[in-house]
Formats: sequence, C-alpha cells, structure tokens
Amino acid sequence: MSASQINDLINPARLRLGIKRAFTGDVNEVLSEIFQNAMRAGAQNIRITTDDRGFTYQDDGRGLRDESDFEALLKLGESGWDQHVKEDHQSIGVGIHSLLAHDEVQSVTFSSNLLSLTIDAHLWWDWQYAARWRENIRTICFPAPGMNIGVMCSKALTDQLVKALTDAWLIYRSPARGYYGLLTIMINDIVVNTSVPEDAAPSVALIETSYQNNRLVIGLYGKEGYATQNGIWVNFYGQMIPVDQYSRFQAYLEVRQGRPVNPMSPSRCGIIKDESLTRLCDFIRDSLFEYFSRTPIEEIDPLALSQFYHDYPAQASKLPCFVAARRKRYESGKADDYCL
Repeated sequence: MSASQINDLINPARLRLGIKRAFTGDVNEVLSEIFQNAMRAGAQNIRITTDDRGFTYQDDGRGLRDESDFEALLKLGESGWDQHVKEDHQSIGVGIHSLLAHDEVQSVTFSSNLLSLTIDAHLWWDWQYAARWRENIRTICFPAPGMNIGVMCSKALTDQLVKALTDAWLIYRSPARGYYGLLTIMINDIVVNTSVPEDAAPSVALIETSYQNNRLVIGLYGKEGYATQNGIWVNFYGQMIPVDQYSRFQAYLEVRQGRPVNPMSPSRCGIIKDESLTRLCDFIRDSLFEYFSRTPIEEIDPLALSQFYHDYPAQASKLPCFVAARRKRYESGKADDYCL
C-alpha cells in the first residue's frame, strides 16, 4: 500500500482531536512526557522554575537544531530521534502534545539554538492555525542551549507541578522517581528525588540477574507473605511502569537498553500484555524454580518456598524440597515457624 493510499484511510483533522483526548490532563503525565523527551535527547540535567505566570523548563540535551527539528517536534507520528532511540523506545511522536492539550495552558514557547516558536495552546487544535505554525518562528539574538520551554498557564497548574515533584505526601508517585543515574532534576533550586520508589522493589530480594541485558531483581513482595496487585515493576528508561499481575513475588526490571517489554502508548501508563510480557513472566517463574532447586536447603527462606508452592504449584511439585509444617501453632510470617 502506497503512502497516498494510507493517507486516504486517515482523517487528519479528527485524528488530531483524538490525540488531544488521549491525554488525561494529569500534571504527572505532562512531566513524564517532558522527562522522557529529555532523556532521549541525551540530557543529563533539568531545571524547572515557576512563577505566577507559569513555568520555564531547561535541559542540556541536543535541543532543536533547525526548522526541520521544530517540525518533527510538532508533527504527529514524527520524533526526530536517533535511529537506536526510535528502535528501543518506538515513540509515536505525540508526547509534547500532552502539554499543548492541557486546558490550563495558554501558550507554549519552544526555544533552542537560534530559533524560537510560540504556540497558542487553545488555537493549536484548529487545523488552519496549526498549518501556519512556521509563521510564528522567530530568530533570537543569543543561542539557547539544549531545550527551553516557556509555559504560560494557570497558577493552579503551576502549584500542582511543584507539589508533584516536592510534596512529601505525593513524592511516592512523582514522575521523577526512577530517573536516578539518568537525569538530575531541580525545581526552584530544589533537588528532586529521582530514586526508585520503595514499593517497586521486592522487600526480600532472592535473585539478582539479567534479562535481555537489563538488571532484574526478583523476591518476595512483603516479609509477611502478603500479595500485591503489581507483581512486576518496569523502570523503562527512567519511567516507572507497574504491571497488573497478582502475585506474592515481585520483580523489578530496570530497562536501559533494547525493548524487552512493550509500554502502552502514548504515555506508557502500562505494559502491553503480549508475547514479550509472557516471556518475561516465564523467565521470572523459571528463575525462581532454579533458585529453589539449586540453593542449599538451610539457606532457603521457608516463607518464600511456601509462596512459590502457592503461586506456581506445577513447577513447585518438581522441587526436591517443600514446607512440611509450622513449628509453632497459630503463628506465621517468621522463617523459623516452618520445617523444610
């Protein structure tokens, strides 16, 4: 099928409006898209400054080199990234539109090198205005290194942004969590926490291995043997993505090369349940089986073993050991309560 034939199957105007509805308006979603773009552009440092009119964003990535890069930034389905980034991330070129689609945003100005482009966020979704975007490009007097974004928005959105990155009660779900070693992020001269959330890694680590050249940690979700709905957490180039899988074990996969699993588009809010995810789940199961098969009995955590029998009975039936009984009646959750 030729490009013209494919175009016949697409209604561009309605597709653009559909993209606008693809985003939730959550400030975390906007920040996640910006952080992912910065990481893909090779940035190491991000600085965000807020005031009563909105906020400014700066990074030290490659930026936008010429008008064609500005076009790639705005064009749906284009990304402008290097080939290896395209292959590993398979970005669909709509991330920056999460900012333009937000109801609280009035205008966005992109500045990089010697060019600057200001877009009216409310008019952007009118195809006639969007078609004339080049008329808004300006040459600036001094080069702007990296990517610079100036956002005029409501104070309510700015307050949400600050809270998302600094509030002690919200920090556990901050979109900056997971970017340690990749990005240093500051907001209003405050260093933002980029560590991996505590609940994304096993409480009792049993195995540390490699999956498709990426670090994988497998263990018990909790010391008491409780189950979790998110049996796998994927750190996809900095962005934390939970996998909906009920289990007493938990796995943390830190993706830094390739694409061992496939995040959902456009905002990577989950992992697609396909063959790639099935292979990962099988690898986790087989790694646990090998661990219990080869580890000396005296070194095995009885609670972990009993949970393996619960979650993977078919594989557990082939093990050379099993939990016989509790030593103390009516007590549970302690390793010395069991006999192997």
